[in-house]
Amino acid sequence: MLAAPPVVLQVPIVRAFVLSTADALRHGGPAALAMYLGLYIVGSLLTAPMALLSGLAGFAWGFSWGLAAALPIATIGATSAFLGGRLLSRLGWVRARLGHPKMRLIDAVVRADGFRIAALLRLSPVMPQNLLSYALGTTPLKLWQFSASTFLGMVPATVLHVYVGSVVRDASELMSGRGGPGGAARWALPVLGLVATVAFLAMVMRLAKRQIAESMARVEPQGP
Repeated sequence: MLAAPPVVLQVPIVRAFVLSTADALRHGGPAALAMYLGLYIVGSLLTAPMALLSGLAGFAWGFSWGLAAALPIATIGATSAFLGGRLLSRLGWVRARLGHPKMRLIDAVVRADGFRIAALLRLSPVMPQNLLSYALGTTPLKLWQFSASTFLGMVPATVLHVYVGSVVRDASELMSGRGGPGGAARWALPVLGLVATVAFLAMVMRLAKRQIAESMARVEPQGP
């Protein structure tokens, strides 16, 4: 699933569709915003790269207006995938996987501090963001917690993606990964994400240890 979107983007008909959509967004007037909303929701459900989806906003409307459109719409798109994950979690074979001890531990950790963990996951560069929404949909994370943490956690990446889209000369550069900032701006986001990943792992380990201790205390036989 992670490899599919980049591979699909190399198909000529898909590349032609993305290029024509970018042109339509750029010259579509007010109706283009509704088109972009629909595109982002469908793209999120199909696990399309968020860098491309957010970059299209910068390409179409420039940095300021592109960011104003991309950040809330990216949150809506991710939320649609989150709800899709919640529906999938009702399937029998998915529920069987969720009954695994490790999944139960994840469930307990999310219940303990779901908002902070979800926000850190959004900041982490090692997490597949286009699948994270589905994965979080199988946890007990509340809808408002997911939406708020996604909005906050996606700010750094969305700023960068929209900026890259605003400076490229052709939409094909977005699909190839060319263009964008140089110098410190190029490595600032990965460094920030690495710090967030370390913080996330430390917090999960601490919460997991606490949850395990509490679970063991509940099941240990009580003395006379």
